[in-house]
This record gives sequence, structure tokens and C-alpha cells, in this order.
Amino acid sequence: KDYLDKPPFLFWVSSLSFQLLGFTNFAYKLPTIIFSLFSLFYIYKLGYYLYNDYTGRVAAALAATSIGFIWINNDVKTDAILTASLVFSIYHLILFIDSNHWKYLIYSSIGIGIGMLSKGPMGLIFPLAIIFIHLVIKKDLKKLINPKWILLPFLVAFILLPMCIGLYYQFDLHPEKVVNGK
Repeated sequence: KDYLDKPPFLFWVSSLSFQLLGFTNFAYKLPTIIFSLFSLFYIYKLGYYLYNDYTGRVAAALAATSIGFIWINNDVKTDAILTASLVFSIYHLILFIDSNHWKYLIYSSIGIGIGMLSKGPMGLIFPLAIIFIHLVIKKDLKKLINPKWILLPFLVAFILLPMCIGLYYQFDLHPEKVVNGK
């Protein structure tokens, strides 16, 4: 039965894990655990970059021991992937703002794209809103006036291309299909 309600990234990484490790509970939960560890690493890096080593370690420890973090690792959903992609993209957006280096814009685009592939528009809205708030607090909104920002939507669109192609082949080539009553 065709399924249109969730972005595909969780299904992609779960399928890859099943292909590599077989159809086991461990194989299903492994991508979530990997993305959660990735989240903790970038939470630390973000805290370290913005404040200091101690703040980074405390932030990562608080995240790791929170009930929400434990829950997303026990009940596999897209939340671990979204968290990892958000922290990754926010960290690299801040580095881009501070350094104006292309590579950080590219990395943040990858994070935003994966966030959108895992949870839809939330993967874009949260990082951009947090960066805007960060710049408001720093009283540095002029950093938003940078021609390099033009690259961001094109890179994110490129990351979303496999999903768009898949949706085209699964649904648009088959107008006879009924999805959600339409």
C-alpha cells in the first residue's frame, strides 16, 4: 500500500541497516543510535564553540540524560535524525556566519536537507529561526545580507532531489492511484 504521509529518510536508513545487518531489532534501532551519538557530538561542539568546553560537556550530558532523548532511542521515529540534522546544520550555519566560508554553508545545507527528508519543513524552519534569533541576540542582523546565502536553497533542493524523483515515479506517473482519499 502506498504511503505518502512521512518523509522517506528513516525508511532509507532502516532499509540500509536491514540490508547490512539482517532483519533484527538491533538493525532497526542502530541508525537511531548512530544519529543520537552524532547529535551529542554536535551539541558538545556547539556548546564548546559558543561558550567553552565545560558548557559543551554539560549540554551534551543534559541532552543524553533527558527523558526525551532516551525515549527517541527506545521508540524509533524520525526524531533522532531530525535532532542530529538540526544541531549539525545550526552549528555549521553559525560557523558560516562567523567565517563566511563556503564549506560551512554546504554542510549546513546537507543538515537542513536531511532534516527535511526526515521530518519535512521543520528541518528548514528550525535552523533558520534559531540562526535569526542568534543574530538578533548578537545584534548582528547585517550578516543576513550576504550573497552566499543564495546558494542555500539550491543545495537543499539538490539534497531533496532523490525524494522528489521517488515521489514522481511512485505517484505522479500513476494518476490512477488513490492516496488519502484523493
